[in-house]
Amino acid sequence: MDRIGRRQWLRSAAVAPWMLWTWESQAGEDPVLLAPNPFPGEKPLEPRDFTPQGLLRVQRVLLAPYQGSHLRLPLELKARYSLWELVRYHLTPWNQVHHYVELPDQIGKLPRWIPGSDSSTWNGALLAALGYKLAVTRDRSTQQLIERLLEGMKLFLTVTRSPGLLARNVSDHPAPEQPGQRVYEAEDGQRYWYREDAAKGTYNQAAAGLGTLLMVAADQLSLPARRSAQWCLQQLALHLVRHDYHITDSSGKRTPYGNLTPLVGSQGVPFNAQVAYMIVALGHHFRLPNLKPLRLWPNNSTDSATSTTPTMSPPGGA
Repeated sequence: MDRIGRRQWLRSAAVAPWMLWTWESQAGEDPVLLAPNPFPGEKPLEPRDFTPQGLLRVQRVLLAPYQGSHLRLPLELKARYSLWELVRYHLTPWNQVHHYVELPDQIGKLPRWIPGSDSSTWNGALLAALGYKLAVTRDRSTQQLIERLLEGMKLFLTVTRSPGLLARNVSDHPAPEQPGQRVYEAEDGQRYWYREDAAKGTYNQAAAGLGTLLMVAADQLSLPARRSAQWCLQQLALHLVRHDYHITDSSGKRTPYGNLTPLVGSQGVPFNAQVAYMIVALGHHFRLPNLKPLRLWPNNSTDSATSTTPTMSPPGGA
């Protein structure tokens, strides 16, 4: 935990976001999550200190009572610290988590978020984990975090401008290491760079995360957030049905790793069938009131997968 260089990549053991300092003034039921300096120490961590030195200082204070070893850290405290660290450093202003960040060398500067090939995949997994947490704890800070991540999930679907096509990642800067990046300009003028070519695992984790959240904690979400989760699921399911179970880029080209055809001839493909039917079942079960029932096989007809209103318009905007 103490081997983080001044500008070294910081990769977390699990994906979770960085927390904007504006949250510090908000009342919450998890003070360790919301406080700017979660653990007592000789020098508190300043709210706008995102430097490696500040993070290392907090880690050393945390580990001091445990002989400086994270292996001796109690599991509950380790979990609370991990969430705090990841919440504070990894959430982007556009409400998505990045598991790579570059920490600044000066107080007052923000981290630089580095897009990965599976950003939307891990955002889906995180929604599932936080859904379980919210179902058990019912704390407001977790609800707020989930509702921000749902805004980010809508953005993954909106930037591609193709119904139900989920971007692998979204960034506020060009990333040469991400092939085939495209540019999307939001209504407020903000520009985003994103990558398409989603894989079957991308849809699997995104749909499973959204579905898990709705199954275990829908009653803890605000109505707009619940509608956002339903809209995202609806988009994923409609995309598969409309494109014969092949994830298809905005250019109309099928993605290299997006074949989710449940059957080849009369032979079932177990993973494909599991994922494809799960996504369509979740999209059907949690569909918005204006969506007609989904059929597994549309037979090249759009009637079974057509909403009575434009499906590209997410609830509450993107």
